[in-house]
Amino acid sequence: MANAVGEPAALRESCPIGLHETTDREKDYVVIGELARRMKDPADQLRFSRSALDLMRLAEEHPCLIASLSLERPLLSVIKEGRDALESALDAERRRMIHADEKRLAQYETASLSCKRIGRTLIGRWRHCR
Repeated sequence: MANAVGEPAALRESCPIGLHETTDREKDYVVIGELARRMKDPADQLRFSRSALDLMRLAEEHPCLIASLSLERPLLSVIKEGRDALESALDAERRRMIHADEKRLAQYETASLSCKRIGRTLIGRWRHCR
């Protein structure tokens, strides 16, 4: 089951430093890529890397991980198609994450407006009762 930003549950559970709590900001995407380079576990690097070159290198060094992790992160199955296809898949993944976060924020905005209306009504009633 995916979370609000479209990440599978297995991805969230394996995340050692809470990378699933990212936002839509471009800088977050870059920072996640840099953090992925510092991870010790190649599986985590494959889960979080934002670099086509890093992913291609990791796939070459750890080919057995690609098949199992492709279920969690489908773009890993694109590695074999080459750098251009992988970079396109990375761009599409980033855009999906941004769009999912925009949708999540819009839902919070809608909910906050409802709460604001209810709050105003309650304050009005409270003032009337005093």
